[in-house]
Amino acid sequence: MLAHLDVPFRVEPSSIVEELPIETDGVTAAKHLALAKAVEVGLRYPESLVIGADTVVVFEVRILGKPAGAEDAVTVLTTLRDRWHEVITAVAVVQPLAQANVEHVLTRVHMRDYSEAEIEAYVASGKPLDKAGAYGIQDEDFHPVAEYDGCYWQRYGFAIVDDGNVAETGRAVRSADVKAADGRV
Repeated sequence: MLAHLDVPFRVEPSSIVEELPIETDGVTAAKHLALAKAVEVGLRYPESLVIGADTVVVFEVRILGKPAGAEDAVTVLTTLRDRWHEVITAVAVVQPLAQANVEHVLTRVHMRDYSEAEIEAYVASGKPLDKAGAYGIQDEDFHPVAEYDGCYWQRYGFAIVDDGNVAETGRAVRSADVKAADGRV
């Protein structure tokens, strides 16, 4: 998304271990992980503005993390099939000599009624194994989503927060500033 906005950036992966207490809700989990990632990278680059993001998938109040393996991915995808769930993306901005800001966006997602064969082929591809909820909404081969209600950019794991701040050389980027090709934000 930053490249789409012509904002210069460099990707520096965080080395945090993504563990959460069992009783954590989705918003708290996403915000905690986004901030932890931004702070960890910010300590390595103390003169830089750092943006950390994390996305969690929540189904019936249960956080669905990355699947433990192929069997777990099949179970998660079968559970989500033809049902609504929530995708929560948090974005944390850490700036030198400034307080961190963490915001989140929640998008409701309805999965399509995909077949067992489609699940098996998708899992065999290995693609769902590193994704929260065992799927990538933008996957061009599997096309798991029937519809969604929320942020267009969130499907790429980096949301534009409607009332929050994502820094662009000191200017807040708000949802009104960027429209997707289909007019959604």
